[in-house]
Amino acid sequence: MAAPDHEGATLVTIGKRRLLSTLVTAMTSIAALMLFAATPASADYLCNGGASVSLQISPPYTYDVYLGIDIPMSQPEAQAIINAPGEPFSAVMFGEDPSSNDYLFSMPASPPIAWSGGLSSEFSVTVDDSDLDEDDSWFDDRDEVFAEIQLYDGRSGTTCTYRSGTIRRYF
Repeated sequence: MAAPDHEGATLVTIGKRRLLSTLVTAMTSIAALMLFAATPASADYLCNGGASVSLQISPPYTYDVYLGIDIPMSQPEAQAIINAPGEPFSAVMFGEDPSSNDYLFSMPASPPIAWSGGLSSEFSVTVDDSDLDEDDSWFDDRDEVFAEIQLYDGRSGTTCTYRSGTIRRYF
């Protein structure tokens, strides 16, 4: 009868200990991540957390103005903002001028969406070219327009403002 292989048994025990240690570390990390995801986002992160804003204007004569925003956060956090009192999103189009920005019009929001990547909303409106003509002179320099989206978090009363890029065009 062969002697038991103690060396092999030792390797199996070490392997089991490493596996157990790895599992404990992974479970601790998952628990910490779940705690972080359940914690409400700070106003600083919410307002400066890498939101993506897209503005598109399609001609001719009447213009379809489309605006969209994606704000990265957990889906439960996004749903909590949607469920809080007040309307979470509003949007306004401005004409960009050196001295001050001119209000042009507001844009209606579609219902916000909470998804695995965060919080999103879209805005769209069809306007005449004169609504985007932000220069008051007959000389009519090129127009510069941009949009601002405000996110209101009814849980804390925090309002964040996100700005689109500027579109330069003759309207």
